[in-house]
Amino acid sequence: MPKHADRQNKMNNNVLCAINLEQLLQRYNQRYAFIKKLLNLLINEHPKKLEELENIESTCDFDALRVFAHSLKGMSGNICAEGLQQLSSQVEQYAKSRDKQAFVLVTQLRQQLMALKNDADRIAGELDG
Repeated sequence: MPKHADRQNKMNNNVLCAINLEQLLQRYNQRYAFIKKLLNLLINEHPKKLEELENIESTCDFDALRVFAHSLKGMSGNICAEGLQQLSSQVEQYAKSRDKQAFVLVTQLRQQLMALKNDADRIAGELDG
């Protein structure tokens, strides 16, 4: 069995919270180096995203939250994080209509971002081995 097949089997046995690994591997044609680059970019941007979200929340800026959620929706779609993508879409719609529910969902958004980072860390580490 080729080395990359062993790696895929090992990773597919893991339970993931945020990233659909099977879809991620399929979307990028098993290009492990590219996937790792993508995940490392996400990991490196994570602290900035959390800080940005905190600033938006503290100012209750609907427009900034809408833009943030829209960006997060696209990013999460690119890495097959379906739960975060759906939540980001909801937040975007609530923020667009200036519904306070958008800010109620910020806690869930923060939790999903943490789960995403944890998955990205784990998967990136597995791609090394």
